[in-house]
Amino acid sequence: MSGQTERVGISKLAIGIALCLGLAGVFLIVQRNGLLAWLGLLLGAGLCLKALRRPARTDPYLTGAVAALWAVTWAGVFYYVIATWEGGEVVELTVETAQGEHSARTWIMEDSDQLLVYYDAPGPIAQALVSGAPLTVLRDGAPLVVTGYTAALEEDVSEQEADRVFALMADQYGDKTDAATVFYGLLGRSRDRLGVVIRFPRSPQS
Repeated sequence: MSGQTERVGISKLAIGIALCLGLAGVFLIVQRNGLLAWLGLLLGAGLCLKALRRPARTDPYLTGAVAALWAVTWAGVFYYVIATWEGGEVVELTVETAQGEHSARTWIMEDSDQLLVYYDAPGPIAQALVSGAPLTVLRDGAPLVVTGYTAALEEDVSEQEADRVFALMADQYGDKTDAATVFYGLLGRSRDRLGVVIRFPRSPQS
């Protein structure tokens, strides 16, 4: 009788871990989608069914190991992508909005007499940039003189212009751009994000 009670308790723990994994997957699907989010949901559901239909003393160890491996994989992919992106020439953008300053790090590209930045920005920040909010750009730790800039949402530029931006990115950063494919494929994209193409004249210091 005591063995049966212990086994039921172990199964409940396994079910709890599996439910947490599945709910984490659901949360990420709602927030950003991505293959790992769906994998978390499917693994959580499968482990929960296994614990319910065929309970075993090893269920907590199995569900815990799978959940930990999933979490480590998610974090590892995120770290790999960010480390790869930081390997390119990164500038820091600071946008002044009504809610305060917003800073972000992103790549910069050179296009004839202009400098170009593509930023996958939160919706309100994207709209602020399109509206011409004050912008500061740090390159190699030194501020660039931004005498004027234009910003347009990726969805509003022509297909040819968008292709040109991504072609410039591929030419300048090469294989590092593959990290973006990995990031958006496995981890997804926050649903409030909007791509912004920012152009500003090249100053003597840049």
